[in-house]
Amino acid sequence: MSQKKETLDTVHCPQGCPFLEINYFEETGKIPYHCELFDTFLAFDGDIIRCSECVGHEHSIKEQGLNFINAYQGNAVNRNVTKLGFAKLFPAAQKQFVSFMKKFGTQVGIPSSIQSVTPENLDKIQKYLLRELNKSQIVHESRSGELQEIEEILKKNADTDPEMIDKKSCQLILNLYQVLDDSEKALLKSILKNPTLCALFVAKIRFMPKNGDLLKNVRKEMERFYPQVQADLNAPVLPKVLQNDHQNVK
Repeated sequence: MSQKKETLDTVHCPQGCPFLEINYFEETGKIPYHCELFDTFLAFDGDIIRCSECVGHEHSIKEQGLNFINAYQGNAVNRNVTKLGFAKLFPAAQKQFVSFMKKFGTQVGIPSSIQSVTPENLDKIQKYLLRELNKSQIVHESRSGELQEIEEILKKNADTDPEMIDKKSCQLILNLYQVLDDSEKALLKSILKNPTLCALFVAKIRFMPKNGDLLKNVRKEMERFYPQVQADLNAPVLPKVLQNDHQNVK
């Protein structure tokens, strides 16, 4: 009796794909799956779905939207109600939703406090979903400058020392930055601006267990760097003339 050949799965990302990035910070409110090669967030149907560029043909817009909603993490959004709202959007609005998900991965949906859909509230749910989508697009446009500054700092460090920070660590730091409060963001930025501290910090977080305690552990690690950051900020800066005199004395 001949054994049936195992069917090759060409729909989902293969295990161990070097381009698959996973965002472990649920607090970012983002889809956790991202493809580094094609720079796109990835949908989910029980397994991570390869993007259209990778699989070689375009998925239907409606199917993509529903599977992006499947990929949401956390309990802030009611996935089932969001799916019903998305399914009733006009095709142009569905396309807008999918394009946003691919680019930014931010979870846009109906809050979990709304438990059911009725003929009376379906229209309101559609309008709410579209309004939240438009609001999220505006927020991302305003945040782009702030994140760009962090990206530039990371790129400068990577150019100076290519072994200091890899792309996965860079993405991890960008995800982290988005969930910190203002004082924590300032501390992280100070750490990254100091190449020595940046190298130490990246080395620490690179090998941290990627689980639900990751954010807590990263925050603890940042606190350990606080005294050195303060020392750097309080270090006296000599005027240029005195700096030259100091060098001449040496």
